[in-house]
Amino acid sequence: MFRISVISIFLFLLLTGTSSAVAQEDYIDQLIKLSELSSSQQYREAINGYKRLESQAGAPDWLKAGSEYEIAELYGQLSDTDNAIAALNNAVQLGFDDCLAPRSSKPLATVLKDPK
Repeated sequence: MFRISVISIFLFLLLTGTSSAVAQEDYIDQLIKLSELSSSQQYREAINGYKRLESQAGAPDWLKAGSEYEIAELYGQLSDTDNAIAALNNAVQLGFDDCLAPRSSKPLATVLKDPK
């Protein structure tokens, strides 16, 4: 009986680990595609993609925070200061705590100079 329990637990952990790895792989694939959109200056499409990524069920907070920061940079590329500020604020509220990244970001340079 003990042996069956150990085997059952092992299989459960194996399956759980596999599904976690698959989910993480999905994030990587999606993030690569979003990066490609950004690189090809398809900023609106990238913004929409990051928003869809954030809204996926089970998306971890670190992914949501990072997505909001990327959205802020994309709005900076579009010179949309109000939305960039809102996205940067959302990123911080979600836990984004890299205080150096925005200061060294070219897309956010004009946004950070805005008195808002």
